[in-house]
Amino acid sequence: MAGMNHMGRNGLKYRKLKIFGIAAGLAGVLFLAGCTKTAGQNGSKAGAAGTSETAGIQEAAGTQDTNRTDADSSFGDGEETRITGNGTTVAIEGTGAAADGANVTISSSGTYRLTGNITGGGVVVDAGKEDEVCLILDGVSITSADYSAIYASQSGLLTIVLEDRTENRVSDGNTYTYPQTGEDEPDAAIFSKDDVVFEGNGMLTVSGNYMNGIRGKDRLTINSGTYVIEAAEDGVKGKDAVEVNGGEITITAGSDGIQSNNNGEEDKGYVRITGGTTAITAGKKGILAETLVEVTGGIIDINAQDDGIHSGKNVRLFSGELTLSAGDDAVHSDNLVEVSGGTIIVEQSREGLEGLCLEITGGTIQINSEDDGINAARGTDTSGGPNAAGGSFGATEGAYIRITGGNVKINASGDGIDSNGDLYLEGGTVLAEGPAEGGNGALDYNGTGTISGGTILAVGSAGMFQTFSENSSQPMLMVYFDEMQDAGTTISIKDGLGNQLTETEISKPFEALLFSSPELKTGETYYIEAGEQDIQMAVDGILNQYGTPSSGGFRRIPGGGEGKLKERPGAGTGEENFGRTQEGREGENAGGSREGRRKMQPEAGNADNIGSESESEGAGNVSGKASVVVIQETLLAGNSPEESLPEGIHVLGSSGSME
Repeated sequence: MAGMNHMGRNGLKYRKLKIFGIAAGLAGVLFLAGCTKTAGQNGSKAGAAGTSETAGIQEAAGTQDTNRTDADSSFGDGEETRITGNGTTVAIEGTGAAADGANVTISSSGTYRLTGNITGGGVVVDAGKEDEVCLILDGVSITSADYSAIYASQSGLLTIVLEDRTENRVSDGNTYTYPQTGEDEPDAAIFSKDDVVFEGNGMLTVSGNYMNGIRGKDRLTINSGTYVIEAAEDGVKGKDAVEVNGGEITITAGSDGIQSNNNGEEDKGYVRITGGTTAITAGKKGILAETLVEVTGGIIDINAQDDGIHSGKNVRLFSGELTLSAGDDAVHSDNLVEVSGGTIIVEQSREGLEGLCLEITGGTIQINSEDDGINAARGTDTSGGPNAAGGSFGATEGAYIRITGGNVKINASGDGIDSNGDLYLEGGTVLAEGPAEGGNGALDYNGTGTISGGTILAVGSAGMFQTFSENSSQPMLMVYFDEMQDAGTTISIKDGLGNQLTETEISKPFEALLFSSPELKTGETYYIEAGEQDIQMAVDGILNQYGTPSSGGFRRIPGGGEGKLKERPGAGTGEENFGRTQEGREGENAGGSREGRRKMQPEAGNADNIGSESESEGAGNVSGKASVVVIQETLLAGNSPEESLPEGIHVLGSSGSME
C-alpha cells in the first residue's frame, strides 16, 4: 500500500528478529537426577553416611550447552501496519489486521505498530502456525475489561518490541469472560501460546489483575527494555523456559515472581538469567523452575515470602550479583546447588543454601539465616519454615557439601554448615558463626567430615560443635573456652614468628572455636588471643584440642591434677612471653604492653583477614590477662617442666588432643 513502507520514528526497519534457543543436545546432559563431582581431592567420594560412593550421582557441572542459535524471521518487504487506538475505537492502516470496536484481530505474519489508547478491548493474534508476528509498542495503552490485553492464540513466533523512548501500558480485567464454558486460558495481561520475545529500549508497564502478568506457553525471552510488572499471581511465566538476557525488570507478584513449570520434559522447565537487572517482590517464591535455575550474569534482587530461588532439580550460580531475602530458603534445590562465581548476599532466610548436594567452587557468599546457613538434605522444601512442606532431616543418602573455593561468610542461628551426609572442605575461605545457644553448632554432619585444604574459622556454642575427623590431611586447632566470649570479641591467631593467620571480629557470643589453614604446620606453635584469653598451642597432629565442652578451659594435666586457666604473671617479668622470642611477639613491647591491633580489610581467599575486620585499639598492658600454655614436652628436653616454667604454668604433654 502506498505510504505504508515507512521505517518508524527512529529510521529502523524491523525486518529481522532474533530468538534465542537451546541447542538440541541439551537434553540428558543438564537435568540429571543425581549430583556432581563425587571425587574429593584425595580420591574420596561423597556418598551416603558411612559409604564411599554416592548412588545416582552423575556429572553435570560444566556440561550444559549454553550456545544459542539464531532463527531469523523475515517480515516481507518491511511494510508495517499501523494500529491507532482512539478509546473504544481503533483505526487500522495496512493489511493483516481488523478491528471491531476496541477489539483488534491480527491474522497474518507481519509487523504491526500500535499507538494511542485502546480502552475496553485488546489485541488478539490468531495467525498461521508458522507465521511470525512483530508488535511494535509505540506509546500505546491497552486496557481490557474482561480478558487479556494482548492474547496470541496462535503464531509461529510473537515478538514484542518496545519503541525507543516510549512508555507503554497493558492491563487486563479483574475477571475474564471466556467464549466457551470451561476455558481457563488466557490468564495473563499478555499471553502467548507459542514462543514470545521481548526487546527494544522503551518501557512497558503490565498490570495482571486477573492472575498473571506475562505468560508464554512455550519459551519466553526478554532481551532488553524496561518492565514494571504487577500481578495477582505470577509475574513472568514461561512453561518451557524463561530467559532474561538484558533489560530492567521490576516484578511485584502475589505468588511467584518468575516461573517455568514444564515438568514433563527434562530439557525444559528452566529459568536462565544472563544479564540485565531484575528486582522481584513475591508472595511465594522469587524464582521457581521445575528443572533448572541458572544465573550467568546480571543483577538480581529478590524479596520473597517463601524461597528466594527454588528448583525441582538443579540451581547453578556461575556469575552475577544476587541479593536475597526469603521467608524460607534463600536458595533451594531438590538436587544440586552449584556456586562457582559471582556475589550472593543472603540478607534474611530460614536457611541460606539448601540442596541434596552443594558444590561451592568460587564466588563470594554471605549468609544470614534463622536456621542452618548451608544445609545438605533431601526434601521438597526446607525443614520447617512457615511455608515449608515440613519435617526435619536426618541422615540422608547421597547428601554432601563440598567447598573447594570461594569466600563464604555465615551468620546462622542454627547450624552454620549442616550436612545430613558428608562434608568436605578442600579450598576457599570460610567464616562460620554458629549459634550462641546449645542444640546446634557451627559445623554439623552425619557422615564423613574432612578438611584437606582451605581456611576455616568456625565459632559458636560448644555443646553440638563438631570438628572435622582425624582422617583429614590438614591440621586443626580446636578450643573450648571456660566461659562464653562476648559479641564483638576479636580472635587473633599468629604463628611463632608473629605472622598473622587471622584477625577476625566475631559478631555474636561464642564458647568454641575451630581454626584450620594450610599455614598450620606440624611441630610449630601458635598463639590464640580471644578477649581476655591468651592460649598457646603446639600442633603435633591433625586434631589439636584445648578444653572440653563440659569443662571449658579446665584440662587434666598428665600425671597431675586439674590444670585450670591461670592468671598471667605481672608485666615486665618476661613470663607472658614464654615460648616466644621478643621478636616473635609482634605487637608487644618489652614491658608487656601490646600495640593496638591493625584494621584488617578482608579479601576473598585471604586467610589472614578471614571474614571480618577489627578496629585499632590503643596499647594496653597485658598484665592480668589469663594465659594457658600448651606446648610440646620436647621443647623442654633435658629440663624438668616444673623447673623450667614460672610458677603456676604447666606443660600439657605432646598431644594436642587432651583428656
